[in-house]
Formats: sequence, structure tokens, C-alpha cells
Amino acid sequence: MSGKTYQAIKYASENWLYILVRNRQEATEIFQMANKFGFGIPYPVTVEELKRGDGKGTSLERNGIIVDNALSVLQELLPVRINMATVEMEADSDEL
Repeated sequence: MSGKTYQAIKYASENWLYILVRNRQEATEIFQMANKFGFGIPYPVTVEELKRGDGKGTSLERNGIIVDNALSVLQELLPVRINMATVEMEADSDEL
């Protein structure tokens, strides 16, 4: 687990936010790591679940999400190879 993923888990625990991941395997790995380090988090959400609309009318829409490994998630969403991606964060960069 990278330091960025650790920070995402910590932030998710502190704010009870869902983490968006590429697939179910990553969701399980992150959830297990959170438990290992003593962080309580909601079970991570996958790209496929969001595509199906599983987050409609839930705290996912109200409170937003944390995206772990954003390039991997974006690649799962798009049917083309990504050559470059940029990210702008709303949260203060010192928090993450």
C-alpha cells in the first residue's frame, strides 16, 4: 500500500467517506489494510457499482468520495488508453 493510499484511508476514516477503487479486489485489499491499521472505513466502492447507479440518493452523492489511484480508476471508466491525466483537488493539499 502506498503512502497516498494510507492517507486516503486515514481521511476516509476521519470523515466517514467512501473510497472509489477500480475493482472488487482493490476494495477488499483497502478494507483489509484499513482494519489492519485500526481505521474504520465504509467498504470501498468500485467503478462498476457507480456505473450501475448504486450510489444514487446515498451519502456518495451528498458527501462525495475519495478516489484511490485515480489514473487506474479513470482507465477503468474509459475505453481508450490514457497518455496523460491531471488532477485538481478541492481539499487542502496539506490534508491529503
